[in-house]
Amino acid sequence: MCLLCQKVDKSNHGHHLIYHSEGGSASTNNIVTLCPECHRDYHAGRINVDLGRF
Repeated sequence: MCLLCQKVDKSNHGHHLIYHSEGGSASTNNIVTLCPECHRDYHAGRINVDLGRF
């Protein structure tokens, strides 16, 4: 289920809260699930949510 829009989709993505490229771990404690649309919109800056609060 997408954390932002609550959409259930088999193609949902894992999103690192602390980016892997910045030293974030690959553990489930550092990943939230986003649907492809919300994930794309988040990285494009169309969604402004502090995912670190989750």
